[in-house]
Amino acid sequence: MAHDLEAEQQLRELLTDPAWELPAWPDAADRVRAAARRQRQRSAGLAATAAALCAVVVCSALALRPGDSVPAAAGRAYSLPAANAPSFPAGVYPRTELGPLLRRGSRCPDPAGVLNPPASVHAETTAVVRHLGAGFESDLRSSDPSDWPSVLTSWRSGVAASARAAAPVLYSGPLSSRPASAWSAGLARAVRVSCGARIAAATWLVVTGERGPSAPRSEYLLLDRRGHLLVWHTE
Repeated sequence: MAHDLEAEQQLRELLTDPAWELPAWPDAADRVRAAARRQRQRSAGLAATAAALCAVVVCSALALRPGDSVPAAAGRAYSLPAANAPSFPAGVYPRTELGPLLRRGSRCPDPAGVLNPPASVHAETTAVVRHLGAGFESDLRSSDPSDWPSVLTSWRSGVAASARAAAPVLYSGPLSSRPASAWSAGLARAVRVSCGARIAAATWLVVTGERGPSAPRSEYLLLDRRGHLLVWHTE
């Protein structure tokens, strides 16, 4: 306080005005108390925020059990199973690389274990086609390895899950007995030339879509390998 008075006197001498004085600070005590109150409130708010954050961290930690992990961001990396994986035995899902088929880089299926489908398989083949798009692993189990690259591409692009629909079945029967005037009349010939007479005779065809000359359609080629119906080509 004495230091303040001394400084004020020095200012009077410099200003050559013995009556000069520092202006008074009205309600100084009230202002000091208000500033102190604001500081206490700010400190209390920061402490409450820190406590809330700590509570969230502690609760989250308590909710996790040993071996659990924090959920990752949405999304999934799809990949094909290894050869002869437990759910994909080589006897049903052979990974033989054969020559290209006819469209979109598709490959012919391995003829090992392929059976000629009986007429009674009609309903079962239609059910297999209807179930496509239910899940990635499910689609792999319903498909021959020759069609797995197409399944992988469809799921990675999001087309498989979004395109699932109960389209009417326009045709279901052996590929070899398909009417010559039907859609894509050269498909049976292309399969026979590219994959051989054995695959052509054993292939079952399911066509879905709307009726009409320009209506979009989907064609599914299936085979029976050791009692397992598998889609081996789609277009």
